Amino acid sequence: MLSNTLVRKNKIYSICVRSGNIQAGETFNGICLADTDSFSSVIEDAPVVCCGQIKDDELLFRTIGGRYYFSLRDGWGYEDGTLYGLSRGLFFDFKHPTYDETILSECEANLGTYHTWGGAMAYQARKHTLDTIAAILKKAAQL
Repeated sequence: MLSNTLVRKNKIYSICVRSGNIQAGETFNGICLADTDSFSSVIEDAPVVCCGQIKDDELLFRTIGGRYYFSLRDGWGYEDGTLYGLSRGLFFDFKHPTYDETILSECEANLGTYHTWGGAMAYQARKHTLDTIAAILKKAAQL
């Protein structure tokens, strides 16, 4: 007998195999990940929208209000209005709703400063995440 966790993962894998590609602008009622440890339960029931493709194996999504931005890697799919993913990549919480028009200024405001080596590493990781979000949104605006 398989555990409920493995049954759930198997269901998500099969949905991802059967699903077509997700286009920028498509919306979903919630999200369910195969790896539940890597995603906050606060986001699972929030409606999300696809922002665009980061790489061949990674898509960027945001909650409808724009507070949370995250990516799905390695595989994704949808069924009955729910988005399914194999693993989460980047994740950023702006702490308040953001919109496409203000995202670039929000990205600059969220960088902060650093005074230690650890702070510099956190700064660079945050900067990379925000640069990725801004690049995808710029590309989507040009289409």
